[in-house]
Amino acid sequence: MRRYNKNFRFADEIVSGDAIISAILGIISIIATLITVIYVVSVKGMASSKVGAVLLASLVAGITGLVFAILTIRANAGSSRSRRVVLTINIIAVLLIAGIWVCRIF
Repeated sequence: MRRYNKNFRFADEIVSGDAIISAILGIISIIATLITVIYVVSVKGMASSKVGAVLLASLVAGITGLVFAILTIRANAGSSRSRRVVLTINIIAVLLIAGIWVCRIF
């Protein structure tokens, strides 16, 4: 006769709601940043202020996603792999925008 794991619960969350929100914000931030960079390169640096507004919105989305990722790590809901992935996505998004800002200064 086979023994079943008593700690197994079928209804455990694989990904928490905060992790989903964080992943969406991080991916939106990365995509908006890359599209902005491609557009600025294609117009040879002569972009309007609307492009800067899109980049600022991308920064806000990245930071908000990072906050949700930190909240997800502190919570016990969801798997640890999804928490690490979401945190990595948002750190990449914020570092990408910070790298653009640093390159603009020099």
